[in-house]
Amino acid sequence: MIRIALKMMRKNVRQLIPAGIAIIVGTAFLAATFLFGNSLDRSMRDQISAAYGTANFIVEDNRYANVQTYATEGEAKAAAQEQENIDNPVLSDVIQQARNEKVASYRLDTSSVAVVTTQRTNKTATSTMIPMGSDASIMPLKLVKGRYPTKPGEIALDQRRVAKQGWKLGDEVTYALQTWAGPDSTSAQESYVKAKVVGFVSDPNHAFPLAASVSVASQDDFVAASVESIIKLNIAGVVSTYQSLAEQKQQLEEQKANPEKFKNADETSLVTQNDVKETEGYYNDTVKETGMDFMQAQAWLAQYKAHEITPDANTYNTRDFSVNGLYLRAKDGVTTQQLAQIFPKKLWKVTTRSASEKKAMDNLGNGTDFVRIFLLTFGLLALFVAALVISNTFQVLVAQRRRTLALLRAIGAKKKQLYHMVEWEAIALGLVSSALGVGVACLIIFILDATNVTFGANEVQSGVQFFFIPSNLVFSVPMIAGTVITLIASLTAARLATKVTPLEALRPMDQIPTKKAGFLRAALSVLLMLIGGALVAWVVYATNSDMVMKAKNINQMAMTVVGLAVLGCALLLVGLIISAIWWMPVLMKIGNAVASHVGPASRVAAANVSRNPRRVASTGVALLIGVTLVSTIATGAATVKTTMNSILDNKFSVDMNVVSSKLTASKVKSVRSVDGVEGAGLVYKTFAEVDKPALQDDSATVVSISAQDRRDVIRGAAATASLPRGSALMSSDKVKKWGKRQLKSGDKITLTVDGDVQADGTVKKDQLTFTVKIVDFRLPDGASESPVLLVNPQDLPQSVKVASNARMWAKISENINIVQLMSDIPDEIGDGEAYVMGPAVERQLMNLIIDRMMISLIALLAVAVLIALVGVANTLSLSVIERTRESATLRAVGMTRGQLKRSLAVEALIISIVASLAGIILGTTFGGFGAWVVLQSAFGKTTLMINWTISAIIVVVALVAALISSVAPARRAIKTPPVEALAEA
Repeated sequence: MIRIALKMMRKNVRQLIPAGIAIIVGTAFLAATFLFGNSLDRSMRDQISAAYGTANFIVEDNRYANVQTYATEGEAKAAAQEQENIDNPVLSDVIQQARNEKVASYRLDTSSVAVVTTQRTNKTATSTMIPMGSDASIMPLKLVKGRYPTKPGEIALDQRRVAKQGWKLGDEVTYALQTWAGPDSTSAQESYVKAKVVGFVSDPNHAFPLAASVSVASQDDFVAASVESIIKLNIAGVVSTYQSLAEQKQQLEEQKANPEKFKNADETSLVTQNDVKETEGYYNDTVKETGMDFMQAQAWLAQYKAHEITPDANTYNTRDFSVNGLYLRAKDGVTTQQLAQIFPKKLWKVTTRSASEKKAMDNLGNGTDFVRIFLLTFGLLALFVAALVISNTFQVLVAQRRRTLALLRAIGAKKKQLYHMVEWEAIALGLVSSALGVGVACLIIFILDATNVTFGANEVQSGVQFFFIPSNLVFSVPMIAGTVITLIASLTAARLATKVTPLEALRPMDQIPTKKAGFLRAALSVLLMLIGGALVAWVVYATNSDMVMKAKNINQMAMTVVGLAVLGCALLLVGLIISAIWWMPVLMKIGNAVASHVGPASRVAAANVSRNPRRVASTGVALLIGVTLVSTIATGAATVKTTMNSILDNKFSVDMNVVSSKLTASKVKSVRSVDGVEGAGLVYKTFAEVDKPALQDDSATVVSISAQDRRDVIRGAAATASLPRGSALMSSDKVKKWGKRQLKSGDKITLTVDGDVQADGTVKKDQLTFTVKIVDFRLPDGASESPVLLVNPQDLPQSVKVASNARMWAKISENINIVQLMSDIPDEIGDGEAYVMGPAVERQLMNLIIDRMMISLIALLAVAVLIALVGVANTLSLSVIERTRESATLRAVGMTRGQLKRSLAVEALIISIVASLAGIILGTTFGGFGAWVVLQSAFGKTTLMINWTISAIIVVVALVAALISSVAPARRAIKTPPVEALAEA
């Protein structure tokens, strides 16, 4: 029977081509998924180790490697004491160890953000600064022009900023190196270094993917500036600790003098004698370490700020300067054990490059596995759609072979043998097509590898470079999946083959009754749709009744509601697919009714569509699935974007908020010239205690802003509201939440703010009273639940207008390059640590993420749609073969070749357009419902938006694909002479 099956395959090879194409596309997608996963692993490994340069060994800080949870407090104290006994490594000792005879070159593993100012142009730019290695061979960057710094006072800058900054070789620059004192400190300090530009570098391997710019300083300058910052930080600590001590003493005296005032205060806000004693101990320690008391430290900081003194880093204890480790390029033959003898085990851990890469990959978890599983889901969906095409093909082939099958039965073939014959044919088709699919995938990835194609690369991310890395899964999974799917899809045809009798096979084809759908199919489809409908109805009730927000565990309840919504829609879709044999032909009849009025060729096409409703329904369902999923994603994404944009517009009155310690009026003025910035204003934000009236919160957020800046940067009523001296605009969105009674316009509110620091270190308190005017506005930086007031700058004491309270609010244009803007603003301010955020940023970043996700998902679903369109061509091809005599008869009675071609084209158009429109309607419904559930639960608001562009593209693709799919069948139909075609096939 196997030989017979193979002979039949060779005889009907043309009919099997569409089914084979469907399998090839699906298995090629599966194989390409595994190859892409292998490329992703390799690319991630390369990017992780890009910062290593040519290093083959990594030396890591090992001081905190044994941190763990201890059973008893005694064990924890003993471990802490042992940890304290391990001294920080002296930097000069570390460098000396790195210059051992076994090490060819090295580079310190440390970096810092720097603000580079060019003296010739007075332009500033932020850049991540790394120290130069012992030689150029160890560096992870590429030298574009000039050379690397070889001595103090030299620097190599990032080539990417040359055009904007106008840098030239030989330029004199000053860079402010921002550093931190050790791994546990969050206090940034700056040290200024003058240097000459000796080269330009690039980062082609994205060794520093989060840095918009990377530059190289000499190692000596980097270390000296870093240690200088630590000196400044420690001396500044003398001042801050003394001020804290003075405030604690002042409050302790107030607590003793007026205990009634503090009787209801929280314990954590009270000061005890032990608190004062502990702070006094800290102060004495800092005085001892620096050799300066409060007054001397203040004078030193003033001189340092005026550049009258520069600390000598070489004479300072460099134990406070911390590096993450070193990158080493060891000489040939050097082992890990040999290097471990050079670097003390308690301080350092030496690992090979490959071991370090593996550790970093392990820390990433199963991220690449998730990508594989995600892509494989779409591959299986494509194979499911392919199964519908394959099932149609085999059912038609069995119908065509009924005489052959009957003859085989007459000469003794058993039903089981006929069943296995169809199975062997399916297995052979599956194996051959799957092998071709794997071959196609391998060829595509091999070409991409050979041409160095990179996916998803931009200025920040290196993306995924394609590598041809075959593995067992690349070949085994697609081969097995393709063959099994083909075999399963042929089982219906195999069962039909066993039911053919000699008498039935001798009848004319038109007299063979079409099998009707059974009761089980109807019952199952109704049951699934009832369950799905019930789940959807419950989700609607839960969403409308705020069940999610009232739940104890909001996140868990939200996930439950969303999960049931997805399950309900999925059951409805499956129920509709199962019952498509009844409702799909009805929709086709509507399409037939429209087409039949166009002309005789269209009437013939309409009649042919109605002839085999089971096959047309199966073909339509294959296309319906892909289009439904595409429309679901498109509608959901459009609805989320529209709703979130509306929410952000209503929630915030200011587009962008910038926080920086370097904000000044002149810097804000320069920001106004940045492309995309319509207006910018300097504001000062502080917190105040509310004295009167008695509010639920005892604090308020106060922002000083000028009338001109309000008009320039605020959207809405607050921009033009009248604000005389002594008045305050209060945000209306939180008025009801604050007090025992609701504040209203005209009420008085009394606040206490921190004033100037007195000579004895205490802080003066200033009391302010404002007349409230309620206006609708929102702060852009996520204000607290406390009252929010806008006041005139003249109404706040000068002590509030300090760098720590400064903010810049900005109004920005629509459709700007938000990523570029977030880089340009810190450059203009001259602060690499500037925090740039706001609703405009959130809106554009959110839209960017949603658009990319939608495009990616639709591109993946396009594979299933492609296979479904192959199914349309397959249906037409099989119909042409079945209607050979009919086509000949039509030709004999006068139908022209052009009319016959048009009839097939119209037939394809009816199937494709009807299925596509049904899919768009279903997808739009499911997508809108899903978005409504998520957004209504979270925000109480949903703005349904249909992505008409995607819908139009779907219809156009269906039209074009239908016409293309009709070309080959039409050629076959018109090539057969009428006389020859009238012979019995």
